[in-house]
Amino acid sequence: MKDFQLHFKREFFVRNGLVAGMSLFLSLVPVLFMKKAGALGLVMPAMALLTLLLPLREWLIAVRRIDAEGVTRHDGKRFPWSELKELREVNFINRWGQSGGLNHLDIFFTTGRARILPMVLADGYEAILAIRQHHGRPALAASQPRPAEPAATLPQATPGKSMPCSVCGSLQDYHRAMQKGGHESQDTHLPAASGKLVTVKEVRPDHNGSSFVQQCAECDAWFLYKTTYEFLVYGSEDEQQLYRISAQQADELMRT
Repeated sequence: MKDFQLHFKREFFVRNGLVAGMSLFLSLVPVLFMKKAGALGLVMPAMALLTLLLPLREWLIAVRRIDAEGVTRHDGKRFPWSELKELREVNFINRWGQSGGLNHLDIFFTTGRARILPMVLADGYEAILAIRQHHGRPALAASQPRPAEPAATLPQATPGKSMPCSVCGSLQDYHRAMQKGGHESQDTHLPAASGKLVTVKEVRPDHNGSSFVQQCAECDAWFLYKTTYEFLVYGSEDEQQLYRISAQQADELMRT
């Protein structure tokens, strides 16, 4: 397995520093104009400091190094792959309740967890893909095995034809969905199966949308997921598009 040294992008520190500084400033200004601030003078700055502590916690539990033996967090804690319990991928959820791109990957070990935030890491998506390829997605050790389906209920394979994928077999070559504020009765949504695809990498982000290369975890089929948002005074619009693409197209997109 390839070694990765994961470094946070500069924008992560700049954005969180600005948010924390602005929050602290806005909390102190009212206090300075109060004759007797009392407990409020302590509570407001303390709440503002939380905006700095939360990203600091994310940084501490984030993965700093990945190698063949295990992962190391920014706080120095080391986890060997032999103690791996589960890989849990958490996607963004838009305001319409649909699953979007990958937000982070939690790697659970018997002695703790580590996190990869691909959106703010230079090689985050590549590292997640490498982990999936080499270590799969094992279930929690404490979970009970799912009982096997009775043989009579399983679909029979047709000679000379492969079984359809249970994850993405129902997806067509192209799907499109749109939602508009104030016109909920006309909203459309992507098939539920699209929410089971795994995001591998974000490509070509722009000012009002994003594109993600996604893959089926069962049959390794590739997809391109596009989401756009347009603010309109009389009802903002959200649009999602899903394309089934070839492995070659996926490789070309991930190189951009």
